[in-house]
Amino acid sequence: MTHYYVFPVGDWSGDGHAFVANFLVSGNLPLQDVRETHFKENEFIGSICEDYNDKSIDLESFQENIERITNKSVSKQDTLDFLTNLIEKFDLDVEDGEVFLDSESLVYIWIFVLNSLNPELGLTVLSEATPDSKKNFTLLGKGKSKKISKKDTEGHINFYGYDEQGRHLSTPGYGVWDGDDDTSFYLNCN
Repeated sequence: MTHYYVFPVGDWSGDGHAFVANFLVSGNLPLQDVRETHFKENEFIGSICEDYNDKSIDLESFQENIERITNKSVSKQDTLDFLTNLIEKFDLDVEDGEVFLDSESLVYIWIFVLNSLNPELGLTVLSEATPDSKKNFTLLGKGKSKKISKKDTEGHINFYGYDEQGRHLSTPGYGVWDGDDDTSFYLNCN
């Protein structure tokens, strides 16, 4: 059975700069399993581009962190191959060992980390970004005619407050936004 979830990148709660891109993601396991995997490395995942205008990751540090959190089951070379493909796919800027991200490339980083921690998740990004998760998601490679609505998902990976175990989910990507680029994103989506 395929499960669908919403992954927001940016200020999903609307209590800061209010820019957010929502992505539809599919996987093999229920939403709570995805969250439990995230909680295993909540601090690391939440630290990726966490501060306003923090748009980059250090390539070497990211590779070392992936190798560390997966007990070397994902090698530095595997991570470098992923990052090289991501850089080419999204035409990302690289300067002095830093790769500069946007919301779309960041969601792929997030999915890579989660799949590296638990390959059984089988997470895949399915949609283009939308600023409003209440709208339908346009599926990648399917054209404008194929859409999935929010009601067909299990919900957002994130949640307000704390879960029953007192944990708060720290999500990445708050910092990939800046006013100039963000305005065009919102105008193009609406």
